[in-house]
Amino acid sequence: PAMLNPLLLWFLPLAALPVILHLLNLHRLREVELPTFRFLMEGYVQERSRIRLIEWLLLLMRTALVLLAVTSLSRPVVQRFGNLLGGGGRDVVFVLDAGMSSGMVSEGTSALHRGREAIRGAAARLRPSDFVTLVRAGMEPRVLHRAALGDGKRLDADLDGVEPDPGTSDLAAAVAEGLSGPPRGARSLWVVSDCRQRPWGRLAEDPSRRQVPAEVQVVIVDVGAAAVPDNVAILGDPPRPQRPVVGLPVELVARVEAHASGGGEQAPREVPLSVTVDDELVTQTTVTIPPGQVANVPLAVVPARAGVIKARLDIPADAFPFDDSLLFVLNVERRVGVLVVTAPGVEGLADPGVFLAAALRAPLDSLSSSLADEAPQVEGEERIARSLDVEVVRADLLDERRLQAADVVILADARLDGHRAQWVRKRVEEGAGLVVFPGPKQGVVDEIPGLAPAGGRGGVAARWLEPKGDPDDETSARALGQVDLSHPIFAPFREAATRGGESAARSGAFDTLRIFRHVPLAIPQEDAAGAPAATPAQILARLDDGTPVVAETRLGRGRVVVTGLAVTPDWSNLPVHPSFVPILLRALQTVRPDPPAVAVESVHPYEPAPIRIEERWKRAAVQATDPTGAKTAIETVAGDGRVTGALEDTRRVGYYEFDVQPPAGQQADPIRLGMAVNREVEGAGHERVPPGGLEAA
Repeated sequence: PAMLNPLLLWFLPLAALPVILHLLNLHRLREVELPTFRFLMEGYVQERSRIRLIEWLLLLMRTALVLLAVTSLSRPVVQRFGNLLGGGGRDVVFVLDAGMSSGMVSEGTSALHRGREAIRGAAARLRPSDFVTLVRAGMEPRVLHRAALGDGKRLDADLDGVEPDPGTSDLAAAVAEGLSGPPRGARSLWVVSDCRQRPWGRLAEDPSRRQVPAEVQVVIVDVGAAAVPDNVAILGDPPRPQRPVVGLPVELVARVEAHASGGGEQAPREVPLSVTVDDELVTQTTVTIPPGQVANVPLAVVPARAGVIKARLDIPADAFPFDDSLLFVLNVERRVGVLVVTAPGVEGLADPGVFLAAALRAPLDSLSSSLADEAPQVEGEERIARSLDVEVVRADLLDERRLQAADVVILADARLDGHRAQWVRKRVEEGAGLVVFPGPKQGVVDEIPGLAPAGGRGGVAARWLEPKGDPDDETSARALGQVDLSHPIFAPFREAATRGGESAARSGAFDTLRIFRHVPLAIPQEDAAGAPAATPAQILARLDDGTPVVAETRLGRGRVVVTGLAVTPDWSNLPVHPSFVPILLRALQTVRPDPPAVAVESVHPYEPAPIRIEERWKRAAVQATDPTGAKTAIETVAGDGRVTGALEDTRRVGYYEFDVQPPAGQQADPIRLGMAVNREVEGAGHERVPPGGLEAA
């Protein structure tokens, strides 16, 4: 069948025009008989039959000429039998496999280069009117050419621009994209690939491959090398540390795989592995890898400065250099400033600052050897302590400058005057953390320093009651009862809970803790007007009689931990108890202020890269810079107390940066965060499709 342009078929009646002209010419002359023309007429009659035949032939030729002109303008397209005798148009779809393995060089050229030349050779046998579609099969399909071939120069330019993608190609999606348009003639599908097992295995499992029409001729062009070279690759995702701090080691685990194509027993490979930070080599080690296995190599990087640190892991380049490096970024924060405020005029063991400073500066040395044997084995205690900058100051010497520089404030038996209490409250409302301990010098019950109502603003949902207990009567000592082991502060004791049950873990960790005097906490559920408390407190620990002694709440943007336990040895043995160091360090980690902006530090190509900003920065301008220096404005959406956005274009491998400018009128420094995009390396081997694999796909 043929498809005609119905609008141009209205000109078909023009074919009757030669017939009308012929009929008009028949009656154009009148017959006049003259004697002198008798001999001429006799000759004309003899030739009349021959002239009529010629006239009818001219009529048919004129009519055929008009019909040919009209049907030619209507552009008929033959759908079947169009290739007979070389007639009809063709619709050719080229799918070029541009996965990461296509960049492997063998026999002097890469598979991608051989694929380009194969398509050029096939296109040279097409006609200019044939319709050509070129699809780049990468991690995401991309149509590069969809038009009549013409002189082929545009197709050549599109082929020259194809480069290997940073991951495994999605052949199924590329085939579906190439066949998505309507056919413009007899259609054929050419899949040009290096025929590696990973992409073809995915194609064989994809249900969309069965949707290729039966009338489409499928041609597979294998441009891969027959021999697979030996290869060593760095696998896995980059390290994603939780809030790296200046001077605090960041633990890394490099996964390196060695692949050998030859058979038989082979010797292990020795591969140098180097770590580069800010373009400076910081460490190098040699990895021994048996063929076909993966070696896990522990490494450590100590950030020397705050800000965006760009780093990478490298092994020597081999036949396939695309998997010989791994990029990662560390968004390093400055050390956590901890300000310890204690009562003036207190010295010796009566000073809580002595015990707090010792616990924060040297957590392992703060315990005696006998107690250290009973201390729980907590991974990360030393890391937290090494990230702290601790300063101890008396309450009467506290100034606003010190408070503004502190990330966490510890008030231990510190009675503050009105101005200093307002300074503390303001700093906590701005986002700083606060930990409060009572003591014998506190003096004022019910008003927790820095948290009491002031200036028409309400306090937090926690109050101190009258102290209870007699330090001189050891028989009245109390112990801890119910403890919220799910809270991060008591996370060090969670492992023991899984071994012996919650009650056994609690008694095992706190059975030697004795509390002779304490300040009970009152946790009101309603404010003074009878409405539910705006910031309800969460009770974390109670005494064995049910009295709350540790609670967490919020004040503005800051987190607050309030305790009823003093850091003095005459009120309890808490300052020298094995549980004190991990509880104190985890409390600081809990109330430590969150950064105003957080971005993902690593994504795979084509994955969105999210960024989250505090709600008070919701009018901030966010801009991303890719490895080429191109900048993209990031749109953000407010919700759930955060402002979120994402960079969608992450197809380029390399380092990215997010720049966050504070809203107009807000006194804050701009924020810069980093991110890395790596190639998607699934393994060191690049095996070819086994026999019969192409037919199965």
